[in-house]
Amino acid sequence: IAPLALDYGVTKRLSLRVVVPYAESRDVSQLVLNRNGTGANVGRNPAYETTGAAVRASNGALIGQIESARAALAAEIARCTNATASGCDAVRANPAGAQALVSRAQQTRSHLVTVYGDGTRGGSPVVPLTGSTVHAAVVAGIAALRADFGAFGITNIAAGVQPAAATVVFGPGGIGTIAGDTSFGVGYRQLGNTRRAGVGDVDVTATLLLFDSFRADQVKRLLSPTRAVRSNVTLGWRFGTAGADRTEDAFDVPIGEGANALLVRSTTDILFNRWAWVSATVRAAQPMADRIAVSLPLRNEAGTFGAPVSAVSAARTLGRRLDVELAPRMSIGRRRSGYRFPRCRATCAAARAFRPR
Repeated sequence: IAPLALDYGVTKRLSLRVVVPYAESRDVSQLVLNRNGTGANVGRNPAYETTGAAVRASNGALIGQIESARAALAAEIARCTNATASGCDAVRANPAGAQALVSRAQQTRSHLVTVYGDGTRGGSPVVPLTGSTVHAAVVAGIAALRADFGAFGITNIAAGVQPAAATVVFGPGGIGTIAGDTSFGVGYRQLGNTRRAGVGDVDVTATLLLFDSFRADQVKRLLSPTRAVRSNVTLGWRFGTAGADRTEDAFDVPIGEGANALLVRSTTDILFNRWAWVSATVRAAQPMADRIAVSLPLRNEAGTFGAPVSAVSAARTLGRRLDVELAPRMSIGRRRSGYRFPRCRATCAAARAFRPR
């Protein structure tokens, strides 16, 4: 932060101050998915790729075959309720099995549409990877369904038919792709490696000198052998010009709180002798309630991905802030002095990888 400050002395006891900070924030975090690019059992749904039209047509044909087989068996069940109907030996021998097969076909069709999609749209953004055990189980389930329908003389499902499996695995850069892909419903423009720069929150304050036994004499303050006291109070207003978090950036670091606030500060200097004195400062900031745009949570109780993420307006009330600072100071001779030297070390966070169960 590089603050630009303008001070104006109205009288000996009253001064005005305007602080316009220029702030810059950076985020260099990176999220890595499937670092080695191996071990995945799902990948990108090909229905959303460049060949998506052909893939959707193929999936739609499979869905149509299952639906036609289901409808044909349901019609046979209804026809065979007539005692004089012929060719009903298989249905009459196992009526419960025939009815269960109709229900199973309906469930299979619904699940395939949800995961893979149909002839007009894609389903889930990820589907089982080709050659994976999950995809093999899906293919085996369809084959078993075809065989069961064949037992009732219905051959609408072609041999070897299967939904389009994934051929592209999300690699180390997959998190960024997922975040910006509308099919996932996440809606972030980017993840990490962001930068913001601009004017932060602007402070306008007025300071009143309450008491000064130095009588504004700097020489007297430095050379006085006796105790002395000086105290002032500051009132001000903070304009939340920095803006709040950007909803399209998950790791956005704002350049200010972006909220209006009432500011109060009081500073008192107590001089003990020529070489020792202390400064005490109390600061308080009371932010005002406002409304900001926030993104709805990505995860819900039902699954990893909830409804498509969208920005909504939310009421925000920042907490009151109170700071108390005591700064003892000591002078060694007339040309050397020791003050408080704060130092802030770099902050870092490390997260260990985990495997979802």
